[in-house]
Amino acid sequence: MSASSASSTSTSTSTSTSDIPTSVFQNDAIFIKRAEIYQDFDYIRNAFEWNNIGAVKETKFINKKNETCKPYHGVIVIFERWYANHLVNQLLSEMAASPDGTTRFYFDHNKYWIICIHQFKLPECQESTIVDPSLCISEQNTELKKIVRSMSTRIHYMEARQERAERHAMDIERVLMQNHLVNMEMRFELEDSADEISRLKRKNEQLKREYAELRKEVALWIGEK
Repeated sequence: MSASSASSTSTSTSTSTSDIPTSVFQNDAIFIKRAEIYQDFDYIRNAFEWNNIGAVKETKFINKKNETCKPYHGVIVIFERWYANHLVNQLLSEMAASPDGTTRFYFDHNKYWIICIHQFKLPECQESTIVDPSLCISEQNTELKKIVRSMSTRIHYMEARQERAERHAMDIERVLMQNHLVNMEMRFELEDSADEISRLKRKNEQLKREYAELRKEVALWIGEK
């Protein structure tokens, strides 16, 4: 009876652990527009990690050539986790504010890459929000803090993009209102012009009648002479 109970408990525990639902959020990948051929995965990973940008999980290299047929790489950089700090927020804000979505990432003194947020959602960019329950409490807290910081960078970028979109919408609304006012002014001017044309036409008709009368009077006067 006891053995059966123990077996049942073990099976129940195993089932509940395997059935833990996974929870993920879509993180952002970075696209490096041009990386030199010698700049491999380790080079790129170290550049982002040593500058406290984030932990790089994977890179996808795209073979390209410049106008002189010199080869280089476009690189999709997939992060295991973003770090939350002023430099990360600055890069994200610059990309969100830039008309073409790019900014310069200086990774070593005067060396830089032109980077932008990769526009396509990738399955590899999904970051789990589940902490391993087998870790001790302090380690779980540490992992949770890392997850929250990584999520906060995503939120910051989305807020920066939303702010830019709102400013753009306000600018469009301002232009539309200005155009509306200009159109109204032009309509009033056209209406005034139409009134003036009508007045001039009436004046012209009156002058025609006066001229005709004057000719008649002149003809009568000449006839009398």
